[in-house]
Amino acid sequence: MTTCSQTIEKEVIDNFLPDNDFNFIRKTLSDVSFYWGFIPKSISGEKPQLVHLFCDAIGGFTTPQAQRIISPVIQKLRPSALLKIKANLQWQQDTIIEDPLHVDFTGVQATTSILYMNTCNGYTHFEDGSKVHSVANRIVTFPTQTLHAGANCTDDIARVVINFNYHK
Repeated sequence: MTTCSQTIEKEVIDNFLPDNDFNFIRKTLSDVSFYWGFIPKSISGEKPQLVHLFCDAIGGFTTPQAQRIISPVIQKLRPSALLKIKANLQWQQDTIIEDPLHVDFTGVQATTSILYMNTCNGYTHFEDGSKVHSVANRIVTFPTQTLHAGANCTDDIARVVINFNYHK
């Protein structure tokens, strides 16, 4: 892990969404009809994961349902422009594996927010060594150029997050 003497600028908010909105999103992501794409290797190249692209800057929302699912978060974040919204599902492993640090977009001054969909011992780690633990309905927000990465869990079936990249 890279160490850095400077503390990362980030904001953590627990109970980000009203329970009914959060539970709607969580239930939708776990429904049998919700599409997850299989990625054989995550950024680390060490483990497979599932992803769902809700939105990108070129094509906008992938489906009308995608916009409907995410709208409670968008209403609270109030972005001026969306770059990408993607859900990630990392399966449980016997040990915690930290993905390598990365930025979501290079050369773009924007904001990243990660909404945690379940409580588990997985987390997001940052270049300064700090961690934000996965707690259901918690969101962490930081500048997109901040080096960060996820870590899977060992105590639940999977770790699920939704990653938002946007301009404020």
